[in-house]
Amino acid sequence: MKFASILLMLLVSSLFSVRAVEPPTKKIRTKEKYTAVTMSAPSLDSASWFIPNEEGTFDAGCKNAAEVMAHYRTKPVQYIKDGIFVVSYTHSIPLTDKEKKKMSPHLLMLVQHKPWREAENKLVDELVAAANKEGVPVWINVTMDMKGLYPSKLLTDSKLTLQK
Repeated sequence: MKFASILLMLLVSSLFSVRAVEPPTKKIRTKEKYTAVTMSAPSLDSASWFIPNEEGTFDAGCKNAAEVMAHYRTKPVQYIKDGIFVVSYTHSIPLTDKEKKKMSPHLLMLVQHKPWREAENKLVDELVAAANKEGVPVWINVTMDMKGLYPSKLLTDSKLTLQK
């Protein structure tokens, strides 16, 4: 009887064990979605935002999250309804051999350049914090291959930004 009780307790505890929740992912196509591209300064020690318009050409340059969020709020609903899609070739790309083969020598240097990584992380973290406050989802590409549909992961808190 004791063995059965212990086995039952193990089964019940495994059903309720706490597991790390992976951030939601989805396959997207950035065309006709609000995108923000991380850009490095020529010195490679600071970062800023390049915001393309609906046609994919330059619309705005932003230095911080407040400027991105202000710009975002000026856009038509159909363009911003899914949130902000960050495009970065260094931030959330897994450094696998497959992905590294797709990187230019410049990108390979950037992913190893500590000042750039810190500047980009600060830029993205600042945007995520501002978007969480405003309830706007922020997604980021997780692959270098962004032709057609490609996977992106949610950076913001899903409880704050995916509630409909």
